[in-house]
Amino acid sequence: MANGRFTWAPITVLDLCLGFACRRPSAAGDYASRVAREIESQTVPPGASGVLLVRAEMKPCVIQTQWTFATSWSRVKYADWVKAQLSPQFSTVRDAPGELAFLRHEPGDTHSLTVETPPMGDSLRVRVTLCVYPD
Repeated sequence: MANGRFTWAPITVLDLCLGFACRRPSAAGDYASRVAREIESQTVPPGASGVLLVRAEMKPCVIQTQWTFATSWSRVKYADWVKAQLSPQFSTVRDAPGELAFLRHEPGDTHSLTVETPPMGDSLRVRVTLCVYPD
């Protein structure tokens, strides 16, 4: 009977270790979450509503994160604000009506940020897409 208890002990320990390992976020996931939180805080203005964050890993991006929200700000006011928020970390690569694009280089990565601002009635609906590419 004593041997039966000791046979189950290694299996139980293995199950516990695997359970904790599966719940531990990967280093890439930690990095992606940190970068997304940092940039989200710089692109969502005070008073925005309906913030929705979607994260996906897909090619050609290594990490893609997208968030959407609504604001009562005008396109011009939001565009001026977001450019000021992202400067000097990001360079503006496109400034067109309805779309802004930014780029920054980090050691080992390039971060591409696209901000789309299609009009939606009385409010501005904003979609921000972050793509991280390896250098």
